[in-house]
Amino acid sequence: MAANINSRRNLSGEEKRRFAAAVVVASLLKARKDKGRSKRSCWKRSWIEKRAQFSQFSNILPELRDKDAHSYRRYMRMTHDQFVNILRLVSPMIQKKNTHFREALPADDKLAITLRFLATGDAFRDLQFAFSVPHNSISGYIPEVCDAIYQCLKEHHLKVPNSPAEWNSIADNFHSRWNFPQCIGAMDGKHVLLRCPLKSGSYFYNYKGTFSIVLLALVDAQYKFIYVDVGKNGRVSDGGVFKDSSLYTTLEEGLNLPPTNESHLPYVIVGDEAFPLKKYLMKPFAARALNKERRIFNYRLSRARRVSENAFGILASRFQVFNTRMAVKTSTAEKVVLASCALHNFLRDASINKESDSQYIDECDVDQENVNSLEITEGGWRQNHAVGFNGLADLPCSITNHSSADARNIREKFCTYFNNEGQVSWQWQIKD
Repeated sequence: MAANINSRRNLSGEEKRRFAAAVVVASLLKARKDKGRSKRSCWKRSWIEKRAQFSQFSNILPELRDKDAHSYRRYMRMTHDQFVNILRLVSPMIQKKNTHFREALPADDKLAITLRFLATGDAFRDLQFAFSVPHNSISGYIPEVCDAIYQCLKEHHLKVPNSPAEWNSIADNFHSRWNFPQCIGAMDGKHVLLRCPLKSGSYFYNYKGTFSIVLLALVDAQYKFIYVDVGKNGRVSDGGVFKDSSLYTTLEEGLNLPPTNESHLPYVIVGDEAFPLKKYLMKPFAARALNKERRIFNYRLSRARRVSENAFGILASRFQVFNTRMAVKTSTAEKVVLASCALHNFLRDASINKESDSQYIDECDVDQENVNSLEITEGGWRQNHAVGFNGLADLPCSITNHSSADARNIREKFCTYFNNEGQVSWQWQIKD
């Protein structure tokens, strides 16, 4: 200090004035920077410090786990054993180290809060009171946990088939369950609705007047996702979504499929009017000028295609974050979608393999058809969406009529097959 004073005494008059002016400017800049900044009242709120006392994870979940397993499954969307299995996989990726200032949030708390967010779509500010964790902390690690879930589950539960045997197994299931031979998947696409992303303008603005990213998926005969593409902005046309996907490139280049052996019918994917007619992608005949044979084809295709509708419906019913307009960044929304699809397959696999005492999908959850009357009993997910907001909106129908002669010939070939050697007894009840 003495040195500073002495050096200041040696300054000339002009230099002293400049020094004083610099001090004043620095003070004004600091005052402007501090203006409006609220002073932190405390490092951590008292009710957050008492997380062990107030948190649902510390109190309610152990009680449900030990005395009410059914309610535990409804709350977490899975059994406790399944929760432990996922926790074991993701813990190395999401557990942080403790510091001298605070203890890191345990990995099981992070996973529980993330699963509850996926199950309900509750706002982060509401979740903070249920788990005694600040909302800004929740918003920071939910993308991290969702990404960890997807990365850990995708290899075994959300993997695109890459061998003839795997594709043949899917085709056999479609033939035996839905009477559609040589089908290797049902394709569908949905708009995942968002609140308007910051500074995005109309980039994510879709034809329904909302903001969204697009989820494109291929579903097998057992309501499982075998391919998922998410992230295209909702403004992109339906044809653009498909053409910009990696699945389109793979299909154009050719899949590793087994030899054709069913009446020389090629392997195909089934879809609705939102997609173009391709050699590998069958869609219904247009409603105008339908004859009996084409009605039969449309009916048989709709039976196989319905699995994709039900898969999306079950996904939104189990993970009701899809029944809200997600108030998150688009990058976070993509991770939420991928994690939810991976969890859907994980839980579906456990149900199919009878690894759990819980049924992820019951008969009443999906559409049921009475083959004697062709009446459809709608699945429970349709009834739920009819009375509430559904955040998964359909893609618009394709407006292009351009298709190759080969694609049209293949569709006619399937039409002929379904009306002759591939017929089922109840299909003739279709009305003209």
